This record gives sequence, C-alpha cells and structure tokens, in this order.
Amino acid sequence: MPLDCTTPAVELDSLETARQALLARPGFLLRRCLQKTSGRFNEGCAALGLTDRQYDYLFVLDIVEQLGQTELGEVLGLDRSTNTLVLKILERKGLVTREIPEEDTRRRLVRITAQGRDLLCRARTAADESQSAIADCLTAPEYRQLLMLLQRVLANLPEQS
Repeated sequence: MPLDCTTPAVELDSLETARQALLARPGFLLRRCLQKTSGRFNEGCAALGLTDRQYDYLFVLDIVEQLGQTELGEVLGLDRSTNTLVLKILERKGLVTREIPEEDTRRRLVRITAQGRDLLCRARTAADESQSAIADCLTAPEYRQLLMLLQRVLANLPEQS
C-alpha cells in the first residue's frame, strides 16, 4: 500500500491498519523485541550499575580472557569512538584493564578483572532471564531457527559507514 502523505488517516480502523503495517516491518519488530528484552535486563542490572552493552564486553572477555581493543570493538560491532568510551567506563569501574604491549605500543590489550568477572556472574541471572523471555515464546526448534535466521541477516547486511 503506497503512502499518502497529503491526507491524514481518519478512518475508524486506521489505528488497526497502522498496527498491522508496523507488524509487517522487520525493523519495527526487532526494535520492539530489543526494547522488551533490554528493559528486562536493565531492570535486573540497575542495582549493579551495569548496562547491557557493558555486559557484552565482560561476556566476551570472560571467554577470550585477553583481546586487542580494536578486535573487541569489531566483534561487538561498535565504532572506534564508542568502543573507547565504553572501555574507559569499564576501566574506571575496575572491571577491565587495558595494557600496552611492549612489542606494539599502538595496541591496547583488554582483560577482565576479578571484579569484572564477579559482576558478570551477578548479572548473568538478568541476562539469562532476558534470553528466556524470547525462548519461552517459541519451541526449541523455533528458537534455534530464529537464531539461525538472525545470524544470516546479520552476516549479510553491510556494515554502517
């Protein structure tokens, strides 16, 4: 249905038509799912002072243990300035350390601290509940299919410049 930007919708069913049109837009659906799951996560982590983005950093560093700052930003899909900002916040909180290796003074190696690992463990319940909120809406095969489809879309979308 083409958009008519000249006449406001005044029909009684226009609100329902708008809802249905929104539900046919994947970007809207993804954003609403993110709002609902992030809200659940943020409620659980508010007292810990940890955001969902900061959790992702600690999650990766708990698995990898040490990673270059640039590589960490790439794996998380963040631009350089956002990556640096988040790392400075995590470092100030004592959750990560950044070291300059002697062999390459241009690099910064990032590690999770014991304090960061402890906070990650305390935040894991909120993260698990956030994921369960989605998984509980689907059967196990549907959940696996959802993950596979989202991974395929992510892999095929171009990076923002």
